[in-house]
Amino acid sequence: MAPPAADAPALAAEIAPEGQSAPAREPGPLATGATPAAEPASCGIYSLDDLPSAPRPPSVSSEWHEGASGFRRASAEQASSGAPLLLLFHVQWCPYCRQFIGEVVPSPEMRALGERVIKVKVDAEASADDAELAKRFSVKSYPTLLLIAAPGRAPVRISRGASPREFVDNCERALAGPAREHLDKGVSLSRSGAVAAAVPELKAAAGDPKLAPVALDSLGVLALGANCDASAVAIYGRVLELDPSYQGGRGYLLHGLARARSGDASGALEDAKRACDLGNQEGCKAAGKLRTAAR
Repeated sequence: MAPPAADAPALAAEIAPEGQSAPAREPGPLATGATPAAEPASCGIYSLDDLPSAPRPPSVSSEWHEGASGFRRASAEQASSGAPLLLLFHVQWCPYCRQFIGEVVPSPEMRALGERVIKVKVDAEASADDAELAKRFSVKSYPTLLLIAAPGRAPVRISRGASPREFVDNCERALAGPAREHLDKGVSLSRSGAVAAAVPELKAAAGDPKLAPVALDSLGVLALGANCDASAVAIYGRVLELDPSYQGGRGYLLHGLARARSGDASGALEDAKRACDLGNQEGCKAAGKLRTAAR
């Protein structure tokens, strides 16, 4: 999901607009080495001090459980850990099953998902117990992939996709919980102009490690819009800690904008160059303009 009203090219143009030899704002105290002026109290809502702690993911077994007996062990593991459970039903004669097991199961993407998901493979024709388990889950084609997000939840069918990345993305969407709801609500409130209500929703979403960069990006856009530039520097600094290559240099681009607004022209140039190195064309333009402005 893209952050609300986040027009990166328009924002980046503020760093050094066309036809000007200086940033859009007069150089602030950082340009002279002085301490920057404190932000107004209203900027306090953008502080990162009250971000929720990321929940510790449950510990799960690394191996794939096998067969109906393996499913029973996996179910007991899920009941004690609360972790999601992935079920793969396959048969020996199915070429798509062999492809999935040969290409997706050992992939780096699947291994990363498997660190927080309990995994079960069931050959639906290997035994009567296995066939009964497939019948219990209404399996009629192969491979069938089911995800049980938490104990007591109904299983959700997952498309195997065209690649390991696509399959894992499908699983991630099925696993989305309250944090995704907070993010969606925060973005919607931001777009409607209800900033004070959006901020706590975005901070709640930032407690999910997977969603934190996007949630913080959305928060940073709001801080920039409120001229809370020091807060925006801190927010985009956190985004870059979490994902240095965030959205192909967007994190560096907007971190640089916040630094430029704060008077830190050299820092803004450094960020613009890093954004450019990551393939962000607006970063390349900003870097060129900042070099010209510094002459």
